[in-house]
Order: sequence, then C-alpha cells, then structure tokens
Amino acid sequence: MSRVALSSASNAVMNFGKVFGKLADNIANASTDGFKANNSVFADTAGTGNKGKGDADLLTMGPIRPTGNKLDVAIRSFSGMIALGERPETAIGNEDILNFTRDGSFITKYDPDNPDVFSLVHHASGRSARGHALPLDNPTLANSIDIKIPNKIEGEERDRALLNLRINEHAVLVGRYEGETPKDPAVEVEIARLAVTRLQGHQVVDRPNQNAYRLRSNVFGNTDIIQSKNIATPEHIEGSNINLPDMFTALILAQKTFSTVTKVMATSDEMLDTISSLKR
Repeated sequence: MSRVALSSASNAVMNFGKVFGKLADNIANASTDGFKANNSVFADTAGTGNKGKGDADLLTMGPIRPTGNKLDVAIRSFSGMIALGERPETAIGNEDILNFTRDGSFITKYDPDNPDVFSLVHHASGRSARGHALPLDNPTLANSIDIKIPNKIEGEERDRALLNLRINEHAVLVGRYEGETPKDPAVEVEIARLAVTRLQGHQVVDRPNQNAYRLRSNVFGNTDIIQSKNIATPEHIEGSNINLPDMFTALILAQKTFSTVTKVMATSDEMLDTISSLKR
C-alpha cells in the first residue's frame, strides 16, 4: 500500500513541474500581445496518481486595443490565426515550415537581394507573413507564399513609388502608390490577402516561440483558410487572454496540493522504513 502511495505521489510531483512551468509562462506573458493561456489542470487517473494536462486555449480572445499603426490587425474569429513562414534570411529550403500567431503586428523589411520588393514580416518574431494573391482561388496553407511588396509599379510615363501600406478589414494588404503625374491622385493596389487559417488549441504546440505557435504533427482538425470578408479589425492588436487573479489562484492551489503530495511521500517513506526495520 505504501509503495503504491509513494509511486503515485512521485508521479504527481513530476507532473507538478510541468504545471508550475505553464503557470509561470502564463504569468510572465500576461502583457504579451496575442498570447494564449495554457490550461494546466490535474486529472486523477486510477492507480497512477495525477497527470498534468495543458494545451493552448485558443477559444478565448484577449482584449482588443487600438494602436493607430496601419500594419497592425486583430483577427475577429476566435479560432483564426495568421500563418507565418520562416525569417526571410533563413527561409531557403524551409518553405514548408509554417508558424501561426494571433499577434497581428507587422513591419516591412528591405530585401538586399531583391531591391525592387519589401518583405512583410511579423514584428515579434521576424518571420515572413504568408498570404495569397487576389482574387482568392481555392487558397490553402500549402499554396500560401511569403508576401512581397513591390516598392514601385509601372506607369505609362514613369514608375510610381510606394507611398504607404495598410491592412484593411478583409485582412488584405493594400499599397498606396504615386499617381501617373504629380497632379494625378494616388492609387491603391491590393497586394495580397493574409493567410488567416482556422486552428484550435489542440492543433498547435502549447508554448509559443516569440509569439508564434507551431502546428503539431498528426493532429486531426481543420486548417482551412478563412475566406470571410470582414475577418479583421485594422489598426488594432489583440492582447493576452491571461487573467492574473485566476493564474495566482491556480498557483496557490497548486502549491498547497504540491505540499500535500510531498507529505504523502514523506509518510510513505517512513512507513517503508518501519516495515523494513520490523523485518530485520
């Protein structure tokens, strides 16, 4: 009996390490844009003690706040995530490695190997934004490409330079270019639509790398591109869905449970010592 209790308590202690780690991640990332809480809970399993479980909870959205930045965007769908590639400088040979984020803050990056275009990259991780040309034609993750922005477009009399960029409510990157002549109005060109895919928490790795999740291997579920028009809120960012009072409450409960488990281990150890001494 004491050996069973000792084994169960030992398993529980090992699982507590994972739970404390996830709770620490949650608390540390309470102010990280787009961060999703790891739901760390304990489920009793007969005969083996407690087992820690926790997957990224993508079903709860964080608060949306305005930023005024034209390349910031918040995804309205609770299950939507923006697809990212690798960093432009390391993307060669890694085109199939995709990442996903709820943090829709982007910047442009100059490409020294191709001075005629800019890359659209995720601000936090530096990874390239993935998207599709318009009009959309059966968009999938597999046929998404790194978004490239021409720094000028051809005109009848001269090339017209890029003036500014914005992401609209349809998650479309729009470039504003000079008019044909200084007297002509500027024109807007739809460059690409961000690849916004439908994902659930169990489909992604639960600890993000610089706010970018990885897709789990061999996990069933839809990863289709969301084609709804009004999918985004421009010039806004989604904050973390961490509720600090809940996290600290969970931490206190975990600490108390951990203390109880260690007492069980100590008592079981004493019982085994007693039984061993009686045999001698």
